[in-house]
Amino acid sequence: MRKLLAVLILLSIIIIYFIGISQGPGVNISNNTRDWIEEWLNKMTLEEKIGQMIMVGFDGKKVSRELKKLIEINKVGGVILFERNIESSRQLRELTGSIQELSGNIPLFIAVDQEGGIINRIDFAQTFPGNMALAATGDKLLAYKMGQAIGFELKSYGINMNLAPVLDISNNPYNPVIGLRSFGDDPALVGEMGAYVIKGFQEYISAVAKHFPGHGDTSVDSHFALPIISHSIERLNEVELRPFKEAIKAGVDGIMTAHIVYPTFEKEGIPATLSRRILTGLLRKDMDFDGLIITDDMEMAAITDNYGIEQAAVKSIAAGADIIMICGYYDNQVKAFKAIKEAVDNEIISPHRIDESVERILRVKYRILNRKNEAGEMAPEEIKRIAEEISEKSITVLKNSDVIPLDNSIQDIFLILPHKGRYIEDELRKKVHQLKTCYYSLNPEKSRKDQIIKETRNAGLIIIATYNAYTNSEQESLVKEIMALNKPVVIIPLGLPYDISLFKDSTCILTGYGYTRPSAQALIKVLFGEIEAKGKLPVKIDLLGKE
Repeated sequence: MRKLLAVLILLSIIIIYFIGISQGPGVNISNNTRDWIEEWLNKMTLEEKIGQMIMVGFDGKKVSRELKKLIEINKVGGVILFERNIESSRQLRELTGSIQELSGNIPLFIAVDQEGGIINRIDFAQTFPGNMALAATGDKLLAYKMGQAIGFELKSYGINMNLAPVLDISNNPYNPVIGLRSFGDDPALVGEMGAYVIKGFQEYISAVAKHFPGHGDTSVDSHFALPIISHSIERLNEVELRPFKEAIKAGVDGIMTAHIVYPTFEKEGIPATLSRRILTGLLRKDMDFDGLIITDDMEMAAITDNYGIEQAAVKSIAAGADIIMICGYYDNQVKAFKAIKEAVDNEIISPHRIDESVERILRVKYRILNRKNEAGEMAPEEIKRIAEEISEKSITVLKNSDVIPLDNSIQDIFLILPHKGRYIEDELRKKVHQLKTCYYSLNPEKSRKDQIIKETRNAGLIIIATYNAYTNSEQESLVKEIMALNKPVVIIPLGLPYDISLFKDSTCILTGYGYTRPSAQALIKVLFGEIEAKGKLPVKIDLLGKE
């Protein structure tokens, strides 16, 4: 019996040993992470810890004097870049390199909004269709590949955080800020596509899903005012929160807050960014998120019109935010830093609360330092082909009364465009050498409409691109007057696809959910029958309340 027991013990030891070996790398990384974090938490002063919790923007194409002070003196932990900071690939790499040289042993987050579609801060990087176009493909693998491609390009420029994807639901056609940035109005589809994009991003960099708990169902832009969303908790759980739950399951590094009031959680009119019930109660405890909570820009009017920058920064950290983003003014950035320090000194915020956030920040930064990039290098041709494939698979034909495919010999075409449609003209001219073209403003004056109608009377085929005509009555009127000419008319919404509800009597309508060059190229291919349109509408058009 003793021999048998001894043998069993020996076998147990051997099994445990080999399990330990098989799991060794993970255990070692975990221990190394913990040791590195504890070492820095013990080394850092309170001021250095607070600095880690601030992300700043700045002016100029080089490190400004103010940014240098913020990094070297205030020890800020992150920098966000905008178009105003970016000129060329060489300049961008030099800029990010110069920023990181100032950071010391703890790397800075260098973040950007490179969403694809209408929001791209780096215009010389590969242009990708936006989220709604991606959702129209219904292709999860393409979502993952797009995330990889954008993540790889950003990493190559020295950027380690993308403030994307947008996980807001497109359930309000009159939302002035989300629109094509959304994957659509189906929470399951938004969550699924968003999760695959996140996984692709995080092969190379950190992803930040936005705008929690959801910025979709409002007609107010929080850049300019404070929106209110009054849905029940049941509705929020079923719709707005669902994509963020999927992002958390996908291991997203960060979630960005929305400057929106949710009376279901906060009766006092406190926006989510400053709400402990939402950030700590809902996101941390109920949804079990232990990644980074990053605020949207604290200089947006939804915050500044109702709170001072100092008060807002303190309230947000007390609520549970890890990183306060201040994109513009140096004075505001310094004020926020001082206000947080005073709040700790006055016991309004505990040192433990600061340590909680700094530990999360260091955890993500350790992964940035030690990311192995198993996904490997991506060639420019591969990245371009991913953008083209998404564009081609996204094109959706909503109506076609035997108008397309067009005959290659047709030359009597009149093209009417908003100014966002210049890529359509570029691509169509490659097919139609005698193309006649005119442009219009989003709400054209009567004299301009009359001139356009006069010029199109002799056209054999009219192609007119729209851009959110359902919110621009004079644009809607122009299209309907053209349709009344009783000629073959192809309508191409370049903005949200809700325009189709206005023009249900048109002979042909198709969309690519945006006005990027890859989308324009794909649209022209579909017009001439070179590829088949396979996209499916990711939103319900009856949201407009029209047939």
